[in-house]
Amino acid sequence: MKVKDRAKAMKMLLFCWAFIIIVIAEDFKGYAKTLHNKSRADDVNLLDRSIGVVEKLNYTKEVPITIIHTSDIHAHLSGTGPQSQVRQSNGHVARMATVIKTIQRQHKGNTLTLDGGDLTSGTLFSLLDASYQYPELTPSFEFLRYCEYDATTLGNHEFDGGEDTLYYTIEKQGKGLTGATRNVPILVSNMKVNREKCPNLYKRYDNLNVDSSTLLEQHGRSKNESVSDLRKVNKGLFFTDFIIKEIEGVRIGVFAAHSPQSAFLSMRESKCTSWIGLDDEGQPDKMNYFNYVKDYVKNFREEYNLDMVVHIGHLGYPVDQQLSDFVNKNQKLIDIQVASHTHDSYLIVDDSNGFISSQTFPYSAEIGVMHLSFNKETKKIKLLNQDLWEKGYSENELKSVPSLLEEKKPYYPHHIDMNPSIPFDPRYFSIIQSYSTIIEHGFLSDPSMHYNTHAPALPLGTMISKDELTRFLSDCILSALRQHRHVDFVFLSVEKVRFDDYVLPTYRNATLRFADVYRLFGPSGTHWDAVDLPGDHMHVIHLSKNQMRLLIMGNLIYTRLVDPISKIVFSSNVKYKERWWGIPFYNRLYDIEINGVALEDYPEEHKFAIALSETAEFYLKDTGAATMGLLNFRLYDDYGRLVENGEELPLQRYMLFWNWWIREAKRATQDSLAAWTQPFSPLNR
Repeated sequence: MKVKDRAKAMKMLLFCWAFIIIVIAEDFKGYAKTLHNKSRADDVNLLDRSIGVVEKLNYTKEVPITIIHTSDIHAHLSGTGPQSQVRQSNGHVARMATVIKTIQRQHKGNTLTLDGGDLTSGTLFSLLDASYQYPELTPSFEFLRYCEYDATTLGNHEFDGGEDTLYYTIEKQGKGLTGATRNVPILVSNMKVNREKCPNLYKRYDNLNVDSSTLLEQHGRSKNESVSDLRKVNKGLFFTDFIIKEIEGVRIGVFAAHSPQSAFLSMRESKCTSWIGLDDEGQPDKMNYFNYVKDYVKNFREEYNLDMVVHIGHLGYPVDQQLSDFVNKNQKLIDIQVASHTHDSYLIVDDSNGFISSQTFPYSAEIGVMHLSFNKETKKIKLLNQDLWEKGYSENELKSVPSLLEEKKPYYPHHIDMNPSIPFDPRYFSIIQSYSTIIEHGFLSDPSMHYNTHAPALPLGTMISKDELTRFLSDCILSALRQHRHVDFVFLSVEKVRFDDYVLPTYRNATLRFADVYRLFGPSGTHWDAVDLPGDHMHVIHLSKNQMRLLIMGNLIYTRLVDPISKIVFSSNVKYKERWWGIPFYNRLYDIEINGVALEDYPEEHKFAIALSETAEFYLKDTGAATMGLLNFRLYDDYGRLVENGEELPLQRYMLFWNWWIREAKRATQDSLAAWTQPFSPLNR
């Protein structure tokens, strides 16, 4: 056996053993997840209640500090529920504005307000963020300015429209309808723009970038002092490595480093940008990232004489815990981490080193609050609102969040649910309504796709998971495409369906509008203009019979071992079974069927025509590098020729879905709309 073949066989063997270990661990993982969900369910009971009296502190040596944080808003300015039920649904930035501004007022001078990235790209409001028609309007960033955030960072979805769109959005610096002039720095310490390759983009970046040390020098301050009012330095938004805020003599440094996985996802639309944390082939290099963060924060802490360091990491569990274990192993360097990216809600307090990490649910559904006490003598940080139930407070001592808004200086729960009991900020609510009107008249010229166009009877009541919804979307797109050309099946990336499982119940039996459908199925993609609304375009590729087996098996392994976010879901005409004890790539899969025909019955030379989204194609082409060459897919065109990219179809996935759905719904109206609320497949209609 050749050395090359032996190495490949060894890779295959290692993958097989790793997969078997993962399968054995699945039951334990499920059990652990059950415990986590139970813990989260217990926390939900706490979300509406907190203590109304602040625990007494020794203010001569203990300084109260409140960190307010949000993450992954994804332009969900009007909440998580259907547009027809805005006032009854969870979320909405007008509720967030009420809570944030109230806490800032109650704990005046002692607050730090931070956002974890992925602020944009998710709803029709993103059209205004990137619009050249409305140079004063950037609704997503205007929210940060209105609520006087101290800092934010970039998530991977800030790059969905490409680098030009990102920089233009930041350059707009519009006051919008709020008239807010608050300066909000965008922290990112490990991002580099290639000056030689992209001189024009570099110049734009350089104009927006302010060296953090320069901020201190511009005010004639030494490294032992702080920049307390960044509004004097610049107006609007700008890039910088870090900020330093001083609260009652406690020097707090805040920085952000784009995580490897987030950087990898950003690379798809970033031709001129690179990050420390990726290897030479653009693949995530976690240890490179960990070492960078450790060196950076050690120097940051020592050079600027910091008492506390906060890291805004566009990463989530377990990477945030792994980062803490590595960075804080011998010396505590990072005290607090504001996490994001994985769309989860949790609070981690590591008693071994005092590290605290918190993430909130996305889509404006939650606000995180950390009430801290910093001891000037011991330099120790205590989380005061970790778990009020464990402190032994009785039921009648706990108060609802709305009542806390009227208190003088209360403690809040560490995660506050933006439910209908939270009042809207009336001014900001009316502004969001105005933005909806601008979108209606400025962008949506097709009457069948107006902001509030009714979407007839989507069968969401029978769906219980994001996978099911993605499969349903794949079936609808396949039915639409087959009216124009031959396609065997469709597969889509689950990551691009903005419909987390916990949001699904709010849509059951609800009247949906075009704005809802676009939010669920449309956002993300490189096409950002008024004519061609943002959204993943569909491509068509051809794969061989043998590669079909690799595709199905590779998807299972890749999403379980490498990256669960990149999971793909096939249309329902692709069926297969899996042996839990089987060996990957050998006998793990069986009874594979495509269009009702067993895979074995297709001729060896047969090429399957597959429609997939841009994002899914990106993941498919990347599997070779991600699996060390074990899985390499060769793409063919209609004529059997090898190609680098699939054929681009003229419509985005959401428009294919919407056009097909409206047509079929009109036809169904002649019979009975009730039939559309029952389980069915568009492929059978």
